[in-house]
Amino acid sequence: MKRAWRIWRMPLLLALASCAGLLAALLADGLGDFLSWLALGLVVAMSTVYSLRRPKTPDNTNENSS
Repeated sequence: MKRAWRIWRMPLLLALASCAGLLAALLADGLGDFLSWLALGLVVAMSTVYSLRRPKTPDNTNENSS
């Protein structure tokens, strides 16, 4: 169960932030608009960071041996 939480932790948090941002934008004005921008901007920022990150790979010592 611990491994499943490690895998799904970030997608679940991003989904909750998306839902909270969309609900705040739909139901509230003023502070709700600010919170919606903040929550949805967080989702975009985190998605960008994780998509630009290089995957962790083991030391590729055989790559340069050609």
